[in-house]
Amino acid sequence: MTRETFWMVYGLHQRGPVYRHKSEGSAIEEAKRLARLHPDVEFFVLETVHRVVKRDVDVTPMSVGAPRDHRFDADDIPF
Repeated sequence: MTRETFWMVYGLHQRGPVYRHKSEGSAIEEAKRLARLHPDVEFFVLETVHRVVKRDVDVTPMSVGAPRDHRFDADDIPF
């Protein structure tokens, strides 16, 4: 995933935004276009400020040395 900032346009009480604009100006132009088509809807230009990712599993090697072969035999599973 890229770490570049992007902008999205959200219409209040509309479905969520999906298009990532590469510039603030592009997002503003799209918000203006949409506002002309839907004069009763407020449109907001949203800028990325944080990225949050859930990590399910974190594996940390506990010994120093050559990497171990992490393949296992089905008999090694304790259940």
